[in-house]
Amino acid sequence: MACRTIISSDTEAFGKLHEAGATLVEVATPDVVRAATDIGGTILVSELARGIARYLQEQGTGLTF
Repeated sequence: MACRTIISSDTEAFGKLHEAGATLVEVATPDVVRAATDIGGTILVSELARGIARYLQEQGTGLTF
């Protein structure tokens, strides 16, 4: 199973967390997790668009999305 780093721990935010006492653990994530995240994001965006459109209609705004 192939793995890759999704978020680099070499960032200012991680540095601040470490300085504040957080314990950071770098983990190799299987590619299948990345694929699932991408698919989930697509579903979320689709559901969000429908939800916003429904909300605008229910509120009688006269706007469409």
